[in-house]
Amino acid sequence: MSDALRVLVVDDSPDNRDLIALHLTDIGLEVSQAESGEAALLAVRGGGIDLVVLDVMLPNLSGFDVCRRIKGDPDSAMIPVVLATALDGREDRVRGIEAGASDFLTKPVNREELQARIRSLLALHQSRKELEARRLLGVQQRELPMRQILGRYLSPAVVARVLAGEADPLATRSERSHAVVLFADLRGFTAMSEQLAADDVVKLLNQFFTIATEAVHRHGGTVFNLMGDALMAGFGVPIPQENAAVSCLAAAREMIERTWPLFARWPVQIGLGAGINAGEVVVGNIGSAQRMDYTLIGDTVNIASRLCSRATQGEILVSEAAYLELERNGAAGDARRLPAVALKGRAAETVLYSIGVLGDSAAPAMMARSEAPRILIIDDSAEERELLETFIRFAWPYARVTLWDPATDGLPTSNFKAGAFDLILLDYLLGTQSGLVWLKYLKTFADCPPIILVTGVGGEMVAVEAMRLGAATYLSKVGLTPESLAAALRETLG
Repeated sequence: MSDALRVLVVDDSPDNRDLIALHLTDIGLEVSQAESGEAALLAVRGGGIDLVVLDVMLPNLSGFDVCRRIKGDPDSAMIPVVLATALDGREDRVRGIEAGASDFLTKPVNREELQARIRSLLALHQSRKELEARRLLGVQQRELPMRQILGRYLSPAVVARVLAGEADPLATRSERSHAVVLFADLRGFTAMSEQLAADDVVKLLNQFFTIATEAVHRHGGTVFNLMGDALMAGFGVPIPQENAAVSCLAAAREMIERTWPLFARWPVQIGLGAGINAGEVVVGNIGSAQRMDYTLIGDTVNIASRLCSRATQGEILVSEAAYLELERNGAAGDARRLPAVALKGRAAETVLYSIGVLGDSAAPAMMARSEAPRILIIDDSAEERELLETFIRFAWPYARVTLWDPATDGLPTSNFKAGAFDLILLDYLLGTQSGLVWLKYLKTFADCPPIILVTGVGGEMVAVEAMRLGAATYLSKVGLTPESLAAALRETLG
């Protein structure tokens, strides 16, 4: 019998508890005690209990009541409960069975009988747990293909609801539903596709769509279409969502924040614009017998698309309908009303609001720098880059961290937007290259932020040379902790 198996003994008599505990520890079990039904329920809710020996005659809550509550809670229903009682009537045993008891012991408890019954019940309990674990593993394996398919379009939370049978987003019927629709597409894509090699175009698009999809899913939305250099997502559909407009705007903001440093790596002028509209849509499977798409259609979708096409680089254009939903939720504070415009296909002029307009040379300021500093990590080791990012998020969960691999990303080009970052963490040894050479080069950019040189080797001479070349400070990776890194970053950022 494993020492990990734990039995809870519940009796208002300390002598009875101690005696039963003694018998059970003799067979290698860990025993905890409770003197009342209320204390027993708290112990069970705390987890780690494999079996309960429960006296029937307890003050306030009887053993029958406690057993019934244990069995009525899905989290503890599988735990065997043994009722110990001086009562020997048939009616009492029936009451115990109805309450969910697994077995009975008659007081005074016989040591051999107690040990034999507990061994048997624990063995059965372990077998049930193993069977349940195998059943769940089988369910997960059967669900995996569907989870992978749905995960391409729906957020993980929505996928979990669908697989649990709580929602049926991909119903065969078409229906009308209220939704908040988001379009986001690249600015400068045509020129970019002419300047970059085909492989680079595909790489950049994949990076963009990865960030955009993650942002949509993070805020509970559904990706309906990826079209060339554009994405269409819906919020509040096919699964109803509270504050869908707020979530939609948050996703659009995140896309702009996270793609800005990505675009800065490429030697082309490229940006992101977005359009948001709210209203009734038709959602359903659209297409032919050979090709079918589950998508959104309707005037609400068309307006969102046209708003997106008018948005400038780093701008989110919001319709009046979406703005009113944001305003009701206190999330429209930074929206700026624009003159009404005539959109294609609409006779009446449309009122627009602009949110988060970004200058060509300024990084997004969607959050205060103290809450979400923009940090670039340059290190030739993927493990070190990820570790530094983890340390940074210890202090700033919403930090906008960009990872730069010198081997694949190379030395920044002349189009590199150094001002898109608040701080750069630069490794001293970059493969065959010296971080000091990179430091000297990066400091030639007029908008270069503070640079902290970090290294696992070197000493005072490296630190002195780094400071001479313009580093804000020098950090050793040896003994570096999340706290010490956060302190250095705060001091440098001011």
